[in-house]
Amino acid sequence: MAKRLHDNVMSVGNSIHPRDGYRKFRGRDPDVKAYLKDKGFPTT
Repeated sequence: MAKRLHDNVMSVGNSIHPRDGYRKFRGRDPDVKAYLKDKGFPTT
């Protein structure tokens, strides 16, 4: 997991869009629902 994070997010720096690095690392698009739920906002 740490190697994938390094290879797909940290080492590429600003050479690719952060969304694309996240997608390569996690295999899905970024989503803020978990963050909003943790802060007490409804996510439906």
